[in-house]
Amino acid sequence: MKYSLSVRSDGESIAEFEAGKGAHRIGSDPSCGIRLEHPEMSPVAASLEVSGEVVFLRNHSEFPIYLGPAPLAPGEVAEWRPGNDVQLTRSLAMSLSSSVEVAAPAESTAEGADRSQSLMQIAVIAVCAVLAFWILATEEDPTTRESDAVISFDDLIAQYEQAGGTDLSKLRHQQRMDLNYLTEARIFEKRWGKQRLEEARRGYELILTSAVSTDDENSLAALTRKFAASRIDVLK
Repeated sequence: MKYSLSVRSDGESIAEFEAGKGAHRIGSDPSCGIRLEHPEMSPVAASLEVSGEVVFLRNHSEFPIYLGPAPLAPGEVAEWRPGNDVQLTRSLAMSLSSSVEVAAPAESTAEGADRSQSLMQIAVIAVCAVLAFWILATEEDPTTRESDAVISFDDLIAQYEQAGGTDLSKLRHQQRMDLNYLTEARIFEKRWGKQRLEEARRGYELILTSAVSTDDENSLAALTRKFAASRIDVLK
């Protein structure tokens, strides 16, 4: 039995694949049968195996991915049923459907995809934020000293909570993206130290390259970018 895979980036369809019986790797590496050339995609992020009418998904990344509303921890395997989306990264999601199934009306499908994407992004943001807070409380590295930033990381996160509520559901799309980049970069910086400084720098640089023009120097977007620029200077 064959299955159709639809890939979305920030809710917009970017690729379609078909998967038949057997194992299929998902990632940016050229050897992957389901290759996604995207800056957020790791060489091998996950793999799926089609066995008859059952599809299994394994997480090969270092962080949880989401299968429907449930997190799939690194190394874990779970059944992937049609109708449950997989959130691979902050912005990349993948849906599964049987190749013989009749597609739902375009309008309802799009609305359902948007709702699913939004809920999973909020869940991923919350997990990243919790991980960052835990790491900051338990890990210290002298190579990652604070610079003369205009705002501390803790104060910046507090402003995100004030803007988005305790569950961060009120954040706008760009704010969610910035918070994702911020917490992931901070995790690399504080948890891995010198081993992953280049990845931390790239995370902070993504904040700068996704900048939205604003005249308010004290806005959340402006403070986030100033913090990111200060961390890049320290990590050079």
